[in-house]
Amino acid sequence: MEKLLSNEEFNALLKDVELKKGDVMVSFLADPTSGVDEALKKLKVYWKIIKPILKVAKLITPRKIDKAIDEFIGIVNKLVDETTSDDEESELLLKFALVWGTVKPVLVAAKGITPPKADAIIDEIIKVGDLLAKS
Repeated sequence: MEKLLSNEEFNALLKDVELKKGDVMVSFLADPTSGVDEALKKLKVYWKIIKPILKVAKLITPRKIDKAIDEFIGIVNKLVDETTSDDEESELLLKFALVWGTVKPVLVAAKGITPPKADAIIDEIIKVGDLLAKS
């Protein structure tokens, strides 16, 4: 079984992450290619907060949802890896879009138990996820 973060570890991690609210959609509309790149940069910064939230969610979600969460984690791990080629990135974004509809409600529900800063990060990730799912 994977080790989950304690409350103290999660709060320390949360404290280290700087929340930057920016409109990724504006970047995307101006230039879809660089907009996706900007969205992926934002995803990378917040991934260290979102990933543990999803792992905890698996404790209470059904197996079918767990499978989607695991797939999503694998996809995002590869997307934020800077060695991914453009072709791999395109393929991963297609897979991202397929599981995003399952993962997004889990993140929305998680806001009921996370602190305000984590809620704001989840809101930013939802914006990014919606954008990437459409790209």
